[in-house]
Amino acid sequence: FNSSNVYSISTQINKLYDVSNIYVGQDIKFLFSSKDGGKIKIGDLPDNFTIHIDSKIIDGVYNPSTNNYDLKLLKQTINSRSKLVKGYARESLYNNAVSQGASPGIVMEYIKMLSDEVNFKRDVKTDSEFKILFDYNETSEGKKVSNGNILYAYLSINNKKYEIYQYKDSKGNISYYYGD
Repeated sequence: FNSSNVYSISTQINKLYDVSNIYVGQDIKFLFSSKDGGKIKIGDLPDNFTIHIDSKIIDGVYNPSTNNYDLKLLKQTINSRSKLVKGYARESLYNNAVSQGASPGIVMEYIKMLSDEVNFKRDVKTDSEFKILFDYNETSEGKKVSNGNILYAYLSINNKKYEIYQYKDSKGNISYYYGD
């Protein structure tokens, strides 16, 4: 890419996606390809590229008549889903929950929600049972694009049960409350 290509691409991206929403640690995928699907040599310009940012897909195609790239936002159907992960702390509650399909962010939110009631380093044992019900968004192809919120959190330690439920009011504000 030369400086003219980079300027044109960044200007077009800004029209399709508010780059000020990008945060440190965010996953952004760049896929480059040639017309024939072959490998691109270092120094060669790709014929096409795709950028995956949040739930948006930006497609770029090289236009030889302008010697630049034309970008467009691809339409994508996003579906909201819910998932329940459950199990026992065993060697690590965090690792077990992540291996069952919860994202690290969801597990950290779960721990934060319960940390007023539970000392995770001291209290959680290998037989401690956990459940995390959360929502997330995925493409129509089944690719997860973003986490939602925790809907229900459960932890049992030595027969003491901790439960947290999500409540959403008529304005869409979310709060949480402890079960009895």
